[in-house]
Amino acid sequence: MATDRAKRQMAMWKRLGWTEKVIYRPARAGIMPREIDAVVVRPGTRDTLNTVSPAFTVTVLNDQADGVPSDDRLSDLGKDRIEVAKRMGGPRTPRGIDHVAEQDQDFLTLEIM
Repeated sequence: MATDRAKRQMAMWKRLGWTEKVIYRPARAGIMPREIDAVVVRPGTRDTLNTVSPAFTVTVLNDQADGVPSDDRLSDLGKDRIEVAKRMGGPRTPRGIDHVAEQDQDFLTLEIM
């Protein structure tokens, strides 16, 4: 579960305009989709290391309520979906989660198709 420090970090990124709303749609029955804040890097954009991203990457809180939980659900990530816009501010479309690119106690960076 994300720490309070990580939640404050995400809130700061939101204030700076670095996040956008995406919809997380878990595959498991009984878990409702929810809108969460995410840092989205789109295909063809350059990251901080000046490398071009080949796919969407979405960084979210590693959190049951405010993000995507990693605890016992990592096996479901291939079935879970994230609705993200091809261009910021555009219509969101559901995309499958390909794999977890990075993970720690606070954040998950997911590569999506």
